Amino acid sequence: MTKVYVITGASRGIGLELVRQILAKNACTAIVVGTVRDEIKSRSAFESIASNSGGRLKLVKLDTTSEESIKGAAEHVSRFFPDGIDVLINNAGIMERDPSDVEAKASTLESTFHTNVLGPILVGQYFLPLLRKRTTRIIANMSSPLGIVGAQILPGSGLLAYRMSKASLNMVTTRWAKELASENFIVVSYSPGWVKTDMGGPAGMLTVEESVSGMVSTLFRLKEEDSGTFIHTDGKVMPWGVPKSAAM
Repeated sequence: MTKVYVITGASRGIGLELVRQILAKNACTAIVVGTVRDEIKSRSAFESIASNSGGRLKLVKLDTTSEESIKGAAEHVSRFFPDGIDVLINNAGIMERDPSDVEAKASTLESTFHTNVLGPILVGQYFLPLLRKRTTRIIANMSSPLGIVGAQILPGSGLLAYRMSKASLNMVTTRWAKELASENFIVVSYSPGWVKTDMGGPAGMLTVEESVSGMVSTLFRLKEEDSGTFIHTDGKVMPWGVPKSAAM
């Protein structure tokens, strides 16, 4: 049976690679909706993927900082797929650095929380009706061990806003997993690892291809008992209180 995946923040980095690998590893059995802030600017990034997708790739405009845009995107997807979607991957996110955690700016906190916390919540809320139409019912939130309260051993001064936003997103994962359990939803947080992207920087320990390959493999194997957990790209479940030392 064909499964429909919706991936936010799909124009570059991890999001773009998720689109590529899900389509490549599910030939003829997956349709991917990649959401982007600017369809025109993003088209070039998708050209090679689209040409080999056999029409299984759709691009939809979605700005995670705008509730109106999120609502419109959900309505757009519902017209494409009136029978619903199977998997929602909340990948869109930002990481802004302040001089130090003590000097965290209100503007950094506001923009980071708007994108990294409120965005995934609203996307989840507006796409829930579509997820409920299918039986797969997976929501995957892209997070980080920097959002674990006990993760002080990990570097990152000046990333207070990012740390707080991922801690909040992890709470969303656990609460939604609990409240949607009766409907057989699977809600998880994912750690992609420290990846060589615009966000992770050149010092990252994993290439985008390596990170996404691990996530996609575990995504295909998720079971209901995995709901409410924090999964590293290597497939291991991470304790909520103690971070994996090598992860970001």
